[in-house]
Amino acid sequence: MVKNKILLALSILLLFSCKTQIDGINKKQTEKLSAGEVIINTPDEAGTIGSIDIPAPDFFWMLRPWKQGTLATMDGNARFAEISFTGDYGFRVKALVDFPKQRINGILVVSPDSNLCITKGDRLFFIAETVNKKTKEYMPLASWKWIGNIPRVLDAENQIILINYSASDSYRRNPGYQPCYNIIYDLKNDLELYRSPEEGEVISLYFPITSELIISQKIKNNNINEYIFYNWKTKEIAINDLTKKLNVLGAAGSLGLGYNINLAERYMFTDVGESDNKKKVKITWDENYENVKVISLDYLFPEDKWLYDISISADNKWAATFAGGYKGINGKLLDKIVFFHLDERSPNGISMPIFASGLDNYSPNRGAFVEHPIHGLCYADEIWAKEKGKNKQYLRLYKMSDVLAEINK
Repeated sequence: MVKNKILLALSILLLFSCKTQIDGINKKQTEKLSAGEVIINTPDEAGTIGSIDIPAPDFFWMLRPWKQGTLATMDGNARFAEISFTGDYGFRVKALVDFPKQRINGILVVSPDSNLCITKGDRLFFIAETVNKKTKEYMPLASWKWIGNIPRVLDAENQIILINYSASDSYRRNPGYQPCYNIIYDLKNDLELYRSPEEGEVISLYFPITSELIISQKIKNNNINEYIFYNWKTKEIAINDLTKKLNVLGAAGSLGLGYNINLAERYMFTDVGESDNKKKVKITWDENYENVKVISLDYLFPEDKWLYDISISADNKWAATFAGGYKGINGKLLDKIVFFHLDERSPNGISMPIFASGLDNYSPNRGAFVEHPIHGLCYADEIWAKEKGKNKQYLRLYKMSDVLAEINK
């Protein structure tokens, strides 16, 4: 029997452990809903934008871009779910499929084009196709040697999924050998298309360029990662100007759907340099992965500040990230949410930063862009705040129309 109440409690405890700090925002209550008071956060300093906090009618955890006007999330029963909007301030959380209803570890990967939602537990991957309600519990490996990474949808049309593992610490200590383990799984036909040898391999499949071609890392001695293009069907390795430049720069950072990379516009955001002095750059290329250009983004921020991973909206016109290096109460290091307009009228195709009011705590993959029926394109975030001694969950919306208004000033 599924213990929904226990699962809900575990999920809430996990979420509280990474609860957002709300600091330095002026608040004004505007409208009362059945779930509580809607709050308008007005900017507390010039050049910043405020936000709207909508009380959550039901528990949700993690946000990802989904179909037009909706977000994917996990509900309080640990099921794949959808957030949809009604009117100015209403929204609902509705299960997409009655699955997986088990404890998960904070990963949610979605592919709106293929109706796929993926999460994972300790060693299990949970995959759902939400239209036909097809579900799969998948544990391709149960070995202490391997740690599962974030899965990727390799081919949306054919529902083919890439699962990559890293060697565990104890396995990494083998001299001169830093193996990886890769599996390519066909959900439609419940079939493994590719599997690494038993002891792993030196190629780490990373991010799909096409359904066959993958940006990969070839693991070498001394923990040096060499970027390559790898065709998993033919086993061919390709080197081009882009991979050469990534290797020379020592580029590092996650890549995902709408996350640090835009294949259609041919650019990516990445960190370069030594670990204690990382710099954010924008890298561009042409249709042949040649004419690679590296654009430093240092001019956007003072030297003592830095940018985290960058989310890109589905229309490729907006970016959101966190800027680090700000000090809160008692000198605690905090972060600020920051937005950019991606427009060729701006130098290097990226506007000057527009900040949200208040200080925050960075958390990977926390928010997502969504088209709201009234407010237009927004960046949605998950917020917890104290109300009468109790923790209250909100969906916070930052309107891109506010960001554009500040840019136009």
